[in-house]
Amino acid sequence: MKKKTVVATTLSTLLVSTAILANAVQADEVETHAAVTAPSTEVVATEATTNATSTVATTAANESAAPIASSTSVVTASTAETSETPVATASETATATAVATPTTEVVTNASTSASNDTVTVLHTNDVHGRMVEDDRNGVIGDALLSGIVNDSRSKGTTLVFDSGDSFQGLPISNSSKGEDMASVMNAVGFDAMTVGNHEFDFGLDQLRRLSKQINFPIITSNVYVDGVRLFQPSTIIDKTPGVDGDEVVVIGVTTPETATKTHPRNITGVSFTDPITEVKAVVDQVESNARAEGKEYKTYIVLSHLGIDTTTPVEWRGSTLAEALSNYAPLKGKRVLVLDGHSHTLHTATYGD
Repeated sequence: MKKKTVVATTLSTLLVSTAILANAVQADEVETHAAVTAPSTEVVATEATTNATSTVATTAANESAAPIASSTSVVTASTAETSETPVATASETATATAVATPTTEVVTNASTSASNDTVTVLHTNDVHGRMVEDDRNGVIGDALLSGIVNDSRSKGTTLVFDSGDSFQGLPISNSSKGEDMASVMNAVGFDAMTVGNHEFDFGLDQLRRLSKQINFPIITSNVYVDGVRLFQPSTIIDKTPGVDGDEVVVIGVTTPETATKTHPRNITGVSFTDPITEVKAVVDQVESNARAEGKEYKTYIVLSHLGIDTTTPVEWRGSTLAEALSNYAPLKGKRVLVLDGHSHTLHTATYGD
């Protein structure tokens, strides 16, 4: 079988919310404004057939990490700073949080690697309603993002994801309770998103309305309302229906910190369960269904809004989830990417055995 290459490029604003909220928004969490200007992050993952020892790589701004070969790897890239991290793996886990100000070089880098055997993954997170370009603060805006997405899709298979906290933030989005942002995301052509804590800031009913307005799935595996999952835990994307084995399983997961990082009235009856337990349970169910149908899924992408803040309990961090999945037997020999958000910090790492 031919090799498959996954190119994952983060293209988000990486800016902390200004916490300028419309009157209807009920949010207790207040964040300070931080401007970010950084190049894009690109993660290249090529299917390999041999195992190797695990590696952890952390990169600073404008620093490039060396290629990493492993049987199961985790790459984490968060807000504020970016890097290029080529990764050759058989089973790969990448965690990434938003990035700002890609240049035309981003498009060139992504499309240079593109071929019939390449899947390009573009992902954003913690956009917080920043749909308009703002050079001063390193915001690329959704018009430029749409151009990047269209260019990439014209050159090969491209998946576009968001890891949460998109609808709430600036007045331009808050004034419509996230509906204008939802329309913009539809125009960009996202394939899926997960739920961030600030997705609840306009209330549970409005979040449900937004989920119906967007024309792509919003997924999360660990959010329950009165004991029933709020949204579907996963979705399966197949961009080339005529080709077997290239489907991508996408799983969502939300920080349990939402219980204290939105107003309590927004989450009445809502519970947040353990991220790792829920993601593993979804993997088990997907694999069980695949066996029953005579299918095999080789690529998993986890959209997580967990973050890596030291104030976050270790068991709820994106890095902990990535490490757990790198050692999870049902994912052995598969490609796994974890695209994370929430903490607005750059972190690039590789885990595996």
